[in-house]
Amino acid sequence: LASPGAKRIHLVALRTIEANELGQAFTDAIEKNASRDEVIRSLQSIIEMGQVTAAYRSLNRGDSIVFDWVPGAGTTMFVKGKAEMGPVADPAFFAAMTKIWLGARPVDAQLKEALLGRQVERDSSVSGA
Repeated sequence: LASPGAKRIHLVALRTIEANELGQAFTDAIEKNASRDEVIRSLQSIIEMGQVTAAYRSLNRGDSIVFDWVPGAGTTMFVKGKAEMGPVADPAFFAAMTKIWLGARPVDAQLKEALLGRQVERDSSVSGA
């Protein structure tokens, strides 16, 4: 998060997911990982993001959501390749979004480790492992 330069979060749906479910998952994860200040500063953007996802009703397998952070410009949200929100100038919004996967309580601890390039211990109980 602290490294300078442009950053991207690129999500690809592995299954069909209802927009309300996705919006709620984002909101819950932000509340668990972002600082109170980040949440307060980003509240309007979080609400707008929820409105954008709700307008799509659902994402199907293979659909994508991208959050691009460009220094000096802000965060732009793309859904299925179309710019739907932004740019949001305040870096707190991108930080809050990033902490969903890289925060102290990420949605998936193994994914966090993999995203950070750390060795991930495979669960031998998983089929095919």
